[in-house]
Amino acid sequence: MGLALIAGQGGVPPHLVRVLLARGEVPVLCEVEQFPSQVTGDMPRLGFRLETFGSLLAELRARGVMRLCMAG
Repeated sequence: MGLALIAGQGGVPPHLVRVLLARGEVPVLCEVEQFPSQVTGDMPRLGFRLETFGSLLAELRARGVMRLCMAG
């Protein structure tokens, strides 16, 4: 069961990714194109525009993502 993180700006998304990686969980990092996060590291990434949010959800489902977290 995959997890996607819609990461905004600020310190919370990088902290959350560090915690997830320490637990052995690699999230799919989703970033709004106009507001990139400060998350670094090698993980699956998807950029999206707010007006394409429905398409993002369809893509995540196709990738097997069943859990979604928003931070930042």
